[in-house]
Amino acid sequence: MSDDDLALALLLLGPIATALVTYGLFGVARLHTRRGFEIGGLLLGNALGLALCLSLLAAMGELYFRFVYDTTDAFAVTKTTQRWLERHYRLNEAGMRDDVPSYPAARSPGHRRVTFLGDSFTAGFGVNDVEDRFANRVRSRRPDWEIHVLADNGWNTGAHLEMLAQHPEYEIDRLVLVYGLNDISDIDARWEEMRDGLYDEARPTSFLTGHSFLFNRLHYRGLMWRNRSLSEYFRFNRDAYEIGLWKQQRSRLVEIHRLVRAKGGQLLVVTFPFVHAIGPDYAYRNVHKKLSRFWSSIEVPHLDLLPVFDGANPEDLVVNSDDTHPNVRAHGMAADALLPFLDAHLGGDS
Repeated sequence: MSDDDLALALLLLGPIATALVTYGLFGVARLHTRRGFEIGGLLLGNALGLALCLSLLAAMGELYFRFVYDTTDAFAVTKTTQRWLERHYRLNEAGMRDDVPSYPAARSPGHRRVTFLGDSFTAGFGVNDVEDRFANRVRSRRPDWEIHVLADNGWNTGAHLEMLAQHPEYEIDRLVLVYGLNDISDIDARWEEMRDGLYDEARPTSFLTGHSFLFNRLHYRGLMWRNRSLSEYFRFNRDAYEIGLWKQQRSRLVEIHRLVRAKGGQLLVVTFPFVHAIGPDYAYRNVHKKLSRFWSSIEVPHLDLLPVFDGANPEDLVVNSDDTHPNVRAHGMAADALLPFLDAHLGGDS
């Protein structure tokens, strides 16, 4: 029996054990008539009744989060998210999430190649069916194109540069950099410190928080409630574009452009907003404007998805209240906007 199974067994046995103790108590109580015992027995009986209710709730909660609940948290630290990944992430020969078995280095003759390079947004974190993410929607509507998705959870501009530099044999036609506003975070020491602190605090503190799906979930909720630094994460990303980090980030993005051109390809960029923060007071509009000016200055076609999502209810765009990644609806909206953008930049001979 694994430790996870042992935790399940303990939580399922809890109501049974409590019920047996309660039954035994009232059986003994019938043999005594002294008032003092009656009062003490009543108090004990109430306590056992409460314990029985709580143990039943714990058993039901464990069954729900272990076998029914099937979604993610934004930082992928809970047992439910790890099980979600096991259920819904299938990696191909290239090590990428996709239902296409491999990505040949050489382009297929007579076909356009569109390579999406991104992070968890592009990989479709939180989206159960890989066919529902925007890249696969584009593939289904343009079957004559060769669509590759080079993306993984946690990737940033540094990881994108490594991917391009470490695979010189990979042929590029159109490379679509799917840019997230947090792609700058790997050069921001504040983000690194906050991330490391989060993962340290998320470590299980007991047998149940480590092996019970319910108590692991409760541990995570408590962490989110008390860890105020998490609220600063998005502010860090906004402020990074106002300090010296933006100059360093520009240099890295120029290098991506250079690497793509050196391979004979064309760089296209699509920028995702923080969809959970969409609204009249969206705090990152200036960041979007800065990025648009930058891409224009180096003559890289740029599609900003902020106007696509502007006006939508943020709750309708995210995976759940614990995960601010784009959901199935948001991926569909992104695909609808991407298709005419790609069509406009894939003209000419293949």
